[in-house]
Amino acid sequence: MEAIQGKRKAERAFIAATALVWIMLSAALPLVNRADVHVFGIPILWFWVLLWVFMVPVLLSVAYYVLEVAR
Repeated sequence: MEAIQGKRKAERAFIAATALVWIMLSAALPLVNRADVHVFGIPILWFWVLLWVFMVPVLLSVAYYVLEVAR
């Protein structure tokens, strides 16, 4: 019974991680769509998307690892 609960928690964590990625890449884009703000010399929108290009594999790999350990 305890193993099933651990698996369910891991599945919820994986779903939460994928939902976070969707929210940050879709719903949060209007918040960073500014032409006058620059980070490291590039517009903040480009920085935001580039940041998430590198964050998505890391985040989903960790979530997948947690899901596999729970099995």
